[in-house]
Parts: sequence; structure tokens; C-alpha cells
Amino acid sequence: MSENQILLYNAATSQAIDVDAARPADHGGLGIESFALMERAADYALACLRQRWPDASGFSLFCGKGNNAGDGYVMAALAARLGMHVQIFAVVEAKLLTGDALRAYAQCMEIGLAIDAPHAPIAHTIVVDALLGTGFTPPLRADMVQAISRINAHVGEVLSLDMPSGVSADFGVSGEDTNQCINATLTVSFITHKIGLYTGAAIASRGALLVTDLGIPEHIFHHYPSIPWLKWSASRLPVAGVNTYKSRQGHVLVVGGDAGMAGAVLLAAEAAFRAGAGLVTIATRAEHRSGILARLPEAMWVNPESAKFDLVAQDCDAVVVGPGLGREPWGLAILKRALALPCTKILDADALYWLALEQAVKDLCVASSETLFITPHAAEAARLLHRPVSEVESDRLAAATALVSAYGCFGVLKGPGSVLFAAQKRAICAQGNAGMATAGMGDVLSGIAGALVAEAGAGADTDLAALNYAFQSAVLWHSAAADLAVEELGRRSLMASDVISFLPKSALSEV
Repeated sequence: MSENQILLYNAATSQAIDVDAARPADHGGLGIESFALMERAADYALACLRQRWPDASGFSLFCGKGNNAGDGYVMAALAARLGMHVQIFAVVEAKLLTGDALRAYAQCMEIGLAIDAPHAPIAHTIVVDALLGTGFTPPLRADMVQAISRINAHVGEVLSLDMPSGVSADFGVSGEDTNQCINATLTVSFITHKIGLYTGAAIASRGALLVTDLGIPEHIFHHYPSIPWLKWSASRLPVAGVNTYKSRQGHVLVVGGDAGMAGAVLLAAEAAFRAGAGLVTIATRAEHRSGILARLPEAMWVNPESAKFDLVAQDCDAVVVGPGLGREPWGLAILKRALALPCTKILDADALYWLALEQAVKDLCVASSETLFITPHAAEAARLLHRPVSEVESDRLAAATALVSAYGCFGVLKGPGSVLFAAQKRAICAQGNAGMATAGMGDVLSGIAGALVAEAGAGADTDLAALNYAFQSAVLWHSAAADLAVEELGRRSLMASDVISFLPKSALSEV
């Protein structure tokens, strides 16, 4: 596995890997019983707690029913043997426990630990959450909602075992109520990296994240499907040959910029140049021409309503449509012209608005033999799919799959843990930060994507795999540059143009 890629698993595969790990050694497993694996998990979690909070004398533990509760009970017994004080709340009665969870509970009872009354005060600053783990599927039961609300209201630190309770290993956080999941300070996850911890609101709910494979052999993981969590690497960028020329580096056409929105196409064009485009032409309103060319003299300009537009566009390798496009008839008309061009399309911003609302635009996209990339955030994806934003955010991978099905496209569902999608493949972007929630950030991404996609398609037969790799690289590079910018400028002060200025630095480094 590449150091710039971690494999993520859903709940079913995580549980299957857990079972395989306990198989005899001659059958490829560890040759240990499942309870021994539980002891490894608990021992690791306790070590993490003591390292994170070295002055802690004890903790309050909330336990549910399954193996997650078993991890908690074993951790409690280990801590008590070390002289730590442990308070236990059993949200599920002992008579309902089975298997390893029951064995772990019995171990606690044997060494004299007690179960506190359900509404007793939480005695310690640190709370350990062992309510729900990998096997959790919504909705929450009332007793779990009450316990989660109580933990979240507690002033102190929270360590969640495997998953913050209420977070799904498959898709993360469901719903908008913050009391539907634990807000952890630290999550210690076992065996696999779960998909749900790496995208959407769960990134905040998990707090800091530590993952241990508990010594499970790597070959076991390879038997199961996964999706990659991709980190930026400068090695993703192609190296230009000594005899290259500007047309070989790709010609990007940026279309948009209705009245009052020239800055959007300017940001996209400047980002395209910084990302290595050989040529960039901006198709926008005539009144923007002098201002844009004064700011970016490297760019060319064409009137999108003129006959020359089609002639210029024939030489382009990728067209970016949407930055500042607007929601007036002018924008719709030039979008339709751009969609008729014989090159790869990248739709952003108001181009996505028209794609969702105008059947004629969708028909042009679906009928085209050219590759289509889209870059929606959650609200734009919701409009494209005709469903609530909360539904998109509740299962971001499913939303990405629905976009592929509806529009036959490649692209990215932006947001924390941006989801990259192409046909049957999914991936999650490892970079990015909250400072990116500012005007123009999507325009910069579309410009970078235009440059890399144009370069990948210039002077050669269209290779879908190469185009998709280039688009993914653009998303990763954009986010990595934003992370570098935040290190210097801080999240509050980050502007879209700052990301452009940090593209050269991030092109030379591993972020």
C-alpha cells in the first residue's frame, strides 16, 4: 500500500476481517480466540488514554451490548488492575449480554467492579464511550439517545472505542441533531479504517483518530473490497518533456462571468495557468475583457456570443463551464454552446444549477460522447438529485453513486472528506480544511482540474483512466495547497486566491 493511500472498509467487511483474524494460523489467521483480540484492543485503548491524559486517575465508562461493550469492560478490568478508578454505566442490562461481551462483564464483576445507578453523577473528567461500534445501524434506540446526550453534555474529555457511538461505519453521521452521535475528543479504532470516519460530519465527531490493526496479517485485508483514502503527492503531476510546447501542455477554455461576476472566471483561469496549462482562453462578457487582460495578460479572450467562439473552442482540450455563469438566460445560452464542443467538460457552480433544472442541458450532457466531470457541494448535489441536503450528507457515498447513475459523469462531491467518483470507483480525499468555505474556492478547483485534464487529453486519444487520474490529482492538489496556506495564514484569513499562490509550493512537496 502506498504511503499516500490508506484503504477504507465498510461495516460488513470490517466484521468479516475481524472473524478471519481469529481463524487458525494454518488457515491464514492469527490463531487466537476472539476474546484475545478483544484484550488486545482494550489494552491499546487504555495505553492511548494514558498517553493522551497522563495525569488521569480514572474514567467513567458507558457500555452497550455487543463487542464494543466487551472492549469497554475489558478496558475497565485492565485499568482497575493498574490502580485506576473506574465508574461503569451499563446502558444495556447484563442479562442481555452474550459471548465475549458477557465474558468481559463477568471479569469486571470478579475483580469487584460495580455498576453505577443509571442517573448517578458522572464522576470523572474522562468518559469512555463503549456504547455502539462497527455493527451499529440507525436509528438509535431511546436509551442510546439518552446516554449519548448525557455524555455530550458532560464537561470533559471523551474517548470513543472503535467508533463514536451513533456514527455509522458505512456512511458516518446520519441526521442533523448533534445528540445523535458522540462528539469525541479521541477515537481509537480497531483493525480497519472505517469509511464513515473519513467523510462528512463524522470527521468532527471522531475528534483525533488513532487506528491499530491489532497485529492482523496484511494479506487478510486484501481479500476484501475497500476504497482508497488518497493523500496528495507531488509525484502525481506529469513531468513535461524537454521538447514540449504550449499546445501540448493543454488548452483550457473557461466559460462564465456574467455581469458583476468576472472575478470567478479570472480565478479559474489564473488557477489553470498555475496548474500548468499551456494556453487559457476566457469566454466572458465583452465588458470584462479589459479588466481581465490587465490582471492576467497571459490569457486570451473570446466573446462567447460570437461566431469566433466555436472556432477558438475547436482547439481546446478541456472546457470549464460555470464560474460566475449566472442564472439568467445569457448563462443558459452559452452553457448550451459550450456543451456542444468536442472536448472534455468540467461543470461547476451555476452550470450545475442549469444541469439540475433544465432537461435540455441534461440531455446534451447525457448524449455527448465526451467525458463529463462535475464538482458539486452538498447543496448542489441535492438539487441535482432532487432530494434534501440532509439526505446527501447522511450518506455521501450513496449520493455520489446516484450522481454517476443520473448523469453518467465523473467528479467530486465536495465537503469534509470530499468523495471522488468515477463509474464503479470511489475514493475519499484526505486533504482540506474548514477555511476553504469561502467565495471562489470552487472556481480555483475547476481551473486546476481544467489544466490537468487538458494536459492529460492533449495530443492523444482520450483515455478515461488518465483523465480521471488527472481530475483526482486536481482535487488533491487543490486541498493540499489550501492546507499549506492555512498553516501560514490561518483558517479565518484564507482566500481562494491564496490557494492559487500556494500551488507552486505544494507541487514540490508531500503534504
